[in-house]
Amino acid sequence: MPLIPIISIVIVSFILIVFVTMYNDIVFLKNRIFQALSNIDVLLKQRNDEIGNLVKVVKNYAIYEQETLTKIINIRSGYSENMDVKEKSIYDEKITNEMKTLFALAEKYPELKANENFLNLQKRITTIENHIADRRENYNWSVTNYNTKIQQFPYTIISSLFKYNRYPLFRK
Repeated sequence: MPLIPIISIVIVSFILIVFVTMYNDIVFLKNRIFQALSNIDVLLKQRNDEIGNLVKVVKNYAIYEQETLTKIINIRSGYSENMDVKEKSIYDEKITNEMKTLFALAEKYPELKANENFLNLQKRITTIENHIADRRENYNWSVTNYNTKIQQFPYTIISSLFKYNRYPLFRK
């Protein structure tokens, strides 16, 4: 058998294997982004549920703080899983800032500050906030790896062929 066809088959096979491997690397990194964002969504939803419970407890004690409670309720009702990363980031920042205000209210109301439900909810929300920060870091790590990979040569060829675009970081 002539040497030229064998060499051609080996070269084409090598190129195909490299191409498939690189494509799979990009797909893996892209799926890590979706997984990381889903993890954030789960925690945002959990925090939203706990905030609803917290608002109910605070309403019974802080009757003069309706503006703060209304603000939190309005922000909370604006959450949707269908939001893009930038919208989720803005939502997260707004709700976190309002929660700080709400927790500061407890200082004005000693009965509220001593309420076991309030303390448990405050502790639970703080724990969820810490988990969100961890998941946000994981998401940003995944996005950075993906964005870097699709910009590196020769991956940039594959990312161009399949129209893989950069993903935004989750800002805080």
